[in-house]
Amino acid sequence: MTSLPRFAMTAACLTGAAAAMIGVFFGSGIALGAGVGAVLAMAAGEALAWRRTCKRVDSLRGVMREEAVPKGTAHAAAQAVLLAVDVYEASIFPRSGPAGVTATERAARRTDAYAAAAREDVPLKVQVAAQTALAVLDERDGEAVDEATAELRMAVHDHGLSVYIRAS
Repeated sequence: MTSLPRFAMTAACLTGAAAAMIGVFFGSGIALGAGVGAVLAMAAGEALAWRRTCKRVDSLRGVMREEAVPKGTAHAAAQAVLLAVDVYEASIFPRSGPAGVTATERAARRTDAYAAAAREDVPLKVQVAAQTALAVLDERDGEAVDEATAELRMAVHDHGLSVYIRAS
């Protein structure tokens, strides 16, 4: 049975009692009146509970539209920047050796990484970290690349935590 608010329980009891009284007055007996009353009471209670649930779902949808979707979109954009930078890094330092990636493929991955970092929905902290990482990747300095990409990962991670932790 669903948990009903107090007024719904009261309405169900009153409906059941009224149906039992109607059964007695029309000669159908208390049992039939009580049975009909129980069915009517359950139907009324379920209708009230359903209406209350619909209102709660609608309010949660409104919260989701206003808060969660924009934050989730920004987090997804931050993840996309991280992926694009990692793919560009893999094209600069391929595991298969210097001949593993063509210059055309490297240029395409570079263009994709810069385009991802320049999107409007990317959080500012992630954009700055991505620009630093891309500038270091263009210089091809191995140690500096590790530091810059680690900072980018931390920026994306920190932003992701802020999406899921609400200020109270």
